[in-house]
Amino acid sequence: HIEHIKAVNSATIEVCRAAGVPVLHLEPLVPKDFRHFYDDMHYNVQGARVVADAVAGFLVESGVLDRIVQARTSKPAATRGRD
Repeated sequence: HIEHIKAVNSATIEVCRAAGVPVLHLEPLVPKDFRHFYDDMHYNVQGARVVADAVAGFLVESGVLDRIVQARTSKPAATRGRD
């Protein structure tokens, strides 16, 4: 089960990188213990906090957040909020 998940994660990361899509690999960022997971796969509250912090940092540092804001603010006013 865990090996299958690791293989899927690896393939996803490889495809994203090959396509030039920003990707954040969370597995090495969250300790594998019951302080962060409530079973072998699902985050608990503390694990979710670690993930949220990592995602927020990634969005800012990678420039993804800037591109989203720019795309939303460069649309004509009549089309904003329709996506």
